[in-house]
Amino acid sequence: MINKWKKILELDDWVIHTEAIRKDQVQYPDDLKLKEFVGISINHDDKYGLINHTRDLTDFDVVHELLHVKHPTWSEDQVNDYTHLTLFNNIQ
Repeated sequence: MINKWKKILELDDWVIHTEAIRKDQVQYPDDLKLKEFVGISINHDDKYGLINHTRDLTDFDVVHELLHVKHPTWSEDQVNDYTHLTLFNNIQ
C-alpha cells in the first residue's frame, strides 16, 4: 500500500517504514475517547520516514502521513482536506 501511494504522490525517492507500537507507548489526552495513534517521524535530509501506529493502517492513514512528508509546512486541516481529495481521485 505504501509503495502505491508513494508513486502517486511522487515520493519514490523516499524510504518509508512502518512500526506497530503498543497503545501504552503513547500519551493520550484524558478527554480523548478513542485511544489510537498514527503518526510519522520525518528525516528530510535522508529522505526517510517512519510511521508508528497502534492499529492497522488504512489508505487514509498512509496518504495522510505521506502528505506530511510532501508538504511539511501544511496545516493539519490542509493535509486532511488533501487526503480526502487524493483518495477520492485515486481509489477506484
